Amino acid sequence: KVIENYGYPVISKDVSKIVYGARHGLSERTRQNYLNRFDGLNPDGTHSDYKQMYKKYKYLLDAPFEMSNRCCLIMKETPLRKYERETGNKGIVATMAEESKQRRDGWLKTGCNAFDANVPLSKPMSFWTNQDILTYLKLFKIDFAEDYGEIIEENGKLKTTGLDRTGCMF
Repeated sequence: KVIENYGYPVISKDVSKIVYGARHGLSERTRQNYLNRFDGLNPDGTHSDYKQMYKKYKYLLDAPFEMSNRCCLIMKETPLRKYERETGNKGIVATMAEESKQRRDGWLKTGCNAFDANVPLSKPMSFWTNQDILTYLKLFKIDFAEDYGEIIEENGKLKTTGLDRTGCMF
């Protein structure tokens, strides 16, 4: 239903969010702010070195299908917030800084625990790497999902014989 109503997370959640915002922003100003990113600009129209990376995805504005990052909002973030409201507990997630620039920047800003953030969150595995996790699983003989296969060593690094990730199904 999320995909039918809002579209696929194409390229990345970040890029999909910008496409969705440029197409469906609540106001002309909001849409223009998103469009500016595809021209490598800040919301005020000034040059942004960081936003230059979005230029190569501008063609997606004309794609004949919907795109958005709403899948995470609806399938992960909203249920977590509901749980927090109902229980008074705060979320703990297993995201790692090495997974994306956005996660790395977030970790560098707040560390593992963002208790003072607008949305308090604990990310105790942020500083772990995939190699750390595979080493830990192997060393302590911990069972893990069979979708990953077995842990083997190849060229001095650990890897799985099955899937690398089982995150977003899209």
